[in-house]
Amino acid sequence: MRFRSFAANITTGLILTLTASSLAELHADPKGDTNDPTRDVTSIETTESDGRLTVKVTATGEGDFGTYLIFFDTDTKATTGFQPPAEPKFGFEMLVSGDQLLSHNGDTRDVWAWEPVSAVQRQVDGNTLVVTMDSSSLRSKSVDLAVWAMSADWMNRLDKAPDTKPIRVTLNPNAAPATKPTAEMAAPKENRHLSARARVKAAASYYCYYGSGKVEELSHYDVVVLHSPQMKPADIKRLNDAGVVTVGYISVGESEPPKPLEGDGTGPGGFASFYFDKDSDNKPDMNPIWLSYYTNANDPKWREDRVREARRLVNEDGYHGIFLDTIDTAMANPETAPGMVQLVQELRAALPDAPIVLNQGFPLLPLLAPIADALMLESYTATYDFDSKTYMMNYPQSIDHHLSRTQREILPVLEKHPLKVFVLDYAPEHEVERIQEAANRAATFGFLFAAAPISLDSVYANNIVGKPDRKWLKKMTTPELLALKLSQTANGFPVGTSIKPSSAYAGYKIDPIVDGVTDRTTLHWSKAAWASAEDEEPAWIEFQLPEPRKGGALHIDWEPSHPSRAFTVQVKQGADSTWRDTKRTTENDARVTKVELPSEPYQAIRIHQEPGEGSTNRPNLMWIAQVFLN
Repeated sequence: MRFRSFAANITTGLILTLTASSLAELHADPKGDTNDPTRDVTSIETTESDGRLTVKVTATGEGDFGTYLIFFDTDTKATTGFQPPAEPKFGFEMLVSGDQLLSHNGDTRDVWAWEPVSAVQRQVDGNTLVVTMDSSSLRSKSVDLAVWAMSADWMNRLDKAPDTKPIRVTLNPNAAPATKPTAEMAAPKENRHLSARARVKAAASYYCYYGSGKVEELSHYDVVVLHSPQMKPADIKRLNDAGVVTVGYISVGESEPPKPLEGDGTGPGGFASFYFDKDSDNKPDMNPIWLSYYTNANDPKWREDRVREARRLVNEDGYHGIFLDTIDTAMANPETAPGMVQLVQELRAALPDAPIVLNQGFPLLPLLAPIADALMLESYTATYDFDSKTYMMNYPQSIDHHLSRTQREILPVLEKHPLKVFVLDYAPEHEVERIQEAANRAATFGFLFAAAPISLDSVYANNIVGKPDRKWLKKMTTPELLALKLSQTANGFPVGTSIKPSSAYAGYKIDPIVDGVTDRTTLHWSKAAWASAEDEEPAWIEFQLPEPRKGGALHIDWEPSHPSRAFTVQVKQGADSTWRDTKRTTENDARVTKVELPSEPYQAIRIHQEPGEGSTNRPNLMWIAQVFLN
């Protein structure tokens, strides 16, 4: 949960009303006017309700809307605002990219430079993109609107809609301002005389907020995770005085920006010694999502730096405790795990009375739990997808993975060391049903719950209370639910063949293994292969044939970079329900495997892999692109 600088809370103002010609207007755009038919914008629909503008963009095909841009000419003049070099007839002051409304701030009109204005709500459903924003954020009585579909590398514009002049949207100058109720300061907590660590143990609510102010809203929670310098010491003190346990953010596995020429200067590019350079480019290795830099907890200089920062947060800014983010850097670099454990131990020694909240780091939990006070689980049920830039519920396979991890790695530790568990899920504030489901799942395990925007710059006021539901204790995906029955011949398998996998990795289905596509390099990752769940269970795919068959061969095309090292091809014969080994393969590194099938009749075929027999890098995964029966 790294911090990024986003705009503050959405402002309110004039309620938007479209003119009669634009109200709920559906603007049709010609099909086939782009080289990529799937990216072709076919319609733009605009509607307004309760001071919120909704723009619905429809494309020809389903796909990633992450590189679609919605432009606004807020003064309806082509002579001002951003002017694309090849399009002098345009002048755009604002645009929506991802989940942000941005304002042009370039020194000249042709410079691509934008700054955040406010967050927007964004949802993708098949071939439609729906964006909703506070209408007053556009700061105008009327705007011209246009949509551009950019290529995946952002280098080329694939479509522009409308093709001629933008859509005119007019505001109602007589509309009353949209306002939100003002929050009041909560009464001081009755247990504020207790130690901060004792109050974390007794907490019934918490929130995570990386903006500034909002003291009144935050005062209603028992524990709040905050970020400096956004949250000022005076506001931290107000919360402390009200009995709220304040916890300050500190990253223990990443740094932003890299610290120049610090320490002994022996690190990549002359930076501090504690940065990684695994790609040998003489630059600190960077997290591409958050633009922060991975650090090595084995390095004493990094640990000293973090202890110093933790002391500053408590002694100078006034926080009760510290929130340790990016512990999972030690999971990606397992050789640094001892250093990460030592760092947390040193933080505890330096701040014996301060609550310590861990952000994930499950493999280290048995070692860290005895010295910590709470554990945070991010994106447990509802999450944000950085590829499509949309909020979503986790895939059923991800929810099952989290269930398994909760049961195997978290609950057994909690029995010995009863940490408070905070769940932080990401969802738009208006998605009440989604938030309620996520809250119910957290309550089922006795975890505290909070929902927030991915920017963590708003405090939601929906007051949703989770209700335990035993359905969350059951797997959402089973082999039967993941099965596929062929309605036509595919890859040599006859009509009526039932294909059933043991499991599926999040986002994957079994369908791709028999789609017959030769060039798989252009397919989306979820359609290029099937992958099993990555757990310590056997992985398999079985093919139940409609009629017995003799002989032939099974061809297995593994995912090119991850062929399984060991596996067994098995068959079922006659009325016997026992799987019989046809061929056992070990020490495999071939991308394609051919297995001759028995000459005696068989009714079913199975590819079976024991735990740990996958590729060297992903030993508990079975990853297959195609299977053919010849």
